[in-house]
Amino acid sequence: MSNLLKEPKHRAIIALDFDKNIADSHYPAIHKLFDNAKEVVNFFYDENIYIIINTCRNGKEMEQARQFLIQEGVKFDKINEQHPYVIQLFGNDTRKISADFYVDDKDLYAQFNPLWPNWLDIKSKVMTIINSKNFTSILHYKL
Repeated sequence: MSNLLKEPKHRAIIALDFDKNIADSHYPAIHKLFDNAKEVVNFFYDENIYIIINTCRNGKEMEQARQFLIQEGVKFDKINEQHPYVIQLFGNDTRKISADFYVDDKDLYAQFNPLWPNWLDIKSKVMTIINSKNFTSILHYKL
């Protein structure tokens, strides 16, 4: 099966939670972007990193988040949807988003970090891993 798949152009996949990560919000209200969120997310996008907004929002609340991101100029590929290559590679579309990195305020690191979210720190950590010799994205997984 993998012989028929065209190698993806993306370097990695990152799943970014929306509420309390990209946007300062009190569900369902969205107040503003967190400092440096737009710049870092757009940097990732421009670096060929596939951006999935991973959110519990659904229906009109998800559309509200989508419109907010578009209005604010935040680049992303999908909301709550797998990378198409991952679906082809594994032959199914699971509910859990497959990604190389997850940024979420419910992460243990974030729970004990009073400065969360620090987007410049997130950028540094993600890029250090991607640029390391040991990094292999799930996009380059071989069956």
